[in-house]
Amino acid sequence: MKRKQFYQRILLGSTLCLVNQTVFAADFESDITSDIVPGETTAIAPKFGSDRLDSQNKGTNNMGTLKIDRAPNIKFGVVSVSKRFQEVNAINANPYVQISDVRGTLTGWTLSATMSNFTSGEGTNQLTIDGAYITLSENSLTDFESSEASEPIVGENIALNYAEKTVAEAGFDSGQGIWGIKWDQIKLRIYPHTAKPDTSYTAKIKWTLTDGPKE
Repeated sequence: MKRKQFYQRILLGSTLCLVNQTVFAADFESDITSDIVPGETTAIAPKFGSDRLDSQNKGTNNMGTLKIDRAPNIKFGVVSVSKRFQEVNAINANPYVQISDVRGTLTGWTLSATMSNFTSGEGTNQLTIDGAYITLSENSLTDFESSEASEPIVGENIALNYAEKTVAEAGFDSGQGIWGIKWDQIKLRIYPHTAKPDTSYTAKIKWTLTDGPKE
């Protein structure tokens, strides 16, 4: 009798685990939803430091999802007149342009620039340094919390004058986020006998940012 009772207890335990019933597999699909919208359109402050020789430059305050956040004010200081072709180095410590693309479209962008003549005065008294131009070289590209994005391509040895030049280009599926482009070498190039002494000259760089890579 004891043997039977012991055997019954094992059988009862086995019945709980190995009950003979048909099990049907069932698939079920749940939904995953996310509403993607463009990034903030508010102005983005410069993220890559300041320049002691451009200390008042607090950025452009541009609004939108594709914008130029900062552009450098370039200084060459005092230049002595020469009878020879001159190459003068900029004295800026941290000259950079900052681009932000928070659209989420992944369509890329193109940054281009033109430069006006170096002039002094206005009207009939205006003086111009004929043929003067600047070159941007030895660039470095830095991202701000955008390391997972594909980098834009920055041009080498860019000579700025009245003709539009491509400075940087982000192809499709690249360039999203915030990027800083800095130049370690910026030179002003002046031809002989074109600049008048004791005269302060200024020029302007027009930076243009457009949607998509240049065709």
